[in-house]
Amino acid sequence: GFSWGNTVGSARWTRRITPALTMITTASTSNYLYKIENKFSTFSFDLSSRINDLSLRTDLLWTGKPGHAVQMGGAVTGHRFGVGRAQAGTTDGSVVFLENIEYFGTEYGLYAQDDWTITPRLTLSYGLRASAFANGGQVYAAPEPRLATRYSLSDNTSLKLSYTQMRQYVHLVTNSGASLPTDIWYPSNKTVKPQFSQQGAVGFSHLFGNGHWLFTQEMYYKWMNRVVDFRDGAQLFINPDLDQEFLFGRGQAYGSEFYIERKDGRLTGWIGYTLAWANRRFNDDFGRGETINDGRLFPTTFDRRHNLTVVGIYKLSRRIHLTSSFVFTSGNPTTIAAGRFFFSDLPGSDIDLIPIYPDRNKYRLPTYHRLDLGVVLKMRPRHGESDLTLSIYNAYNRRNPYFVYYDIPVGLTRDLDGQPIAKQVSLFPIIPALTYNFKF
Repeated sequence: GFSWGNTVGSARWTRRITPALTMITTASTSNYLYKIENKFSTFSFDLSSRINDLSLRTDLLWTGKPGHAVQMGGAVTGHRFGVGRAQAGTTDGSVVFLENIEYFGTEYGLYAQDDWTITPRLTLSYGLRASAFANGGQVYAAPEPRLATRYSLSDNTSLKLSYTQMRQYVHLVTNSGASLPTDIWYPSNKTVKPQFSQQGAVGFSHLFGNGHWLFTQEMYYKWMNRVVDFRDGAQLFINPDLDQEFLFGRGQAYGSEFYIERKDGRLTGWIGYTLAWANRRFNDDFGRGETINDGRLFPTTFDRRHNLTVVGIYKLSRRIHLTSSFVFTSGNPTTIAAGRFFFSDLPGSDIDLIPIYPDRNKYRLPTYHRLDLGVVLKMRPRHGESDLTLSIYNAYNRRNPYFVYYDIPVGLTRDLDGQPIAKQVSLFPIIPALTYNFKF
């Protein structure tokens, strides 16, 4: 059994201090958990990982000077990481053993940003964020500047440029070789230092068709240092020294995004397409004495070369709207055994199947695509707004792959009868839903 989910909650207080100054304070909590359960006739065993966040932030917006919109604020987030929990027991509820590995960390941030309208054609957005992370006696802190500008060539056409630096103190480490997607969230510490990235982007936007249509195109490039991945043969579960299973490298992500939108009329919607690359290289730049993929560049698990989204909304009448959305993406890169050889240490003993792995993330899962449909009925309550929505998720019941595993025949390791068969697990077939929304 495989289960996962996220429970969230938040409360927000908005106060107008003066006509030009507004304060927004938000408290939020989040609890993410996944669990892999194995149940036998008289014995059960489960593995799980979680991250709990408790956050408080305050934002101020000041518009007291013409041509300026200043934002500033601060936030503090407490993290609790359960990076490995194993429990075994019997069906009557008794616990045979329980192992739980936890870490804690606190993240801080202060920022200020000004959106400055220099002229009717030129705007500049500039800011600085100071971030910090504390884990036990280890503290990291760094500035994160960002700059963006927009210049209007005409009333309908504009150019955009942006640059930003970022630090990431909480690491998502994904194992591309496991038969189950076992992601682990891990804090920065003395060994695992924060990740650092820089990103630059240039964009173009144009209104045409008397302002009914919008077209945008943007190119970006992102440099990343100290990205984290598992070493080959890593011991993932219930390992109190998980730091020793990490390797650190460099990454790059770049691509181009195209977007066209119909802004008004009975039929509205948009088409978005992204052509992108996301790669990693682990060639012992950070002194661990090991490489991944012999130091060669390889695509990450999140490399999706093609990403297409088509959304349409048709106003059949003032009260009835028809909606549709289609999503198409390239399959995720994955590491799958390319073959196996048989091994027996003693004549007559059981035969072991030893997998042979090719380059990291050499294969891709099949493409992902899905169509969602819906009908929205706008209600007419006395107060506020409400609507009733009938939706169909995955309308043509596409069995998109979630992960791939090998089914080993029972007699294969004893009498070599048969061969391993690759199988895929799919989630979420066609799902109808009825939703009632209301505001008051």
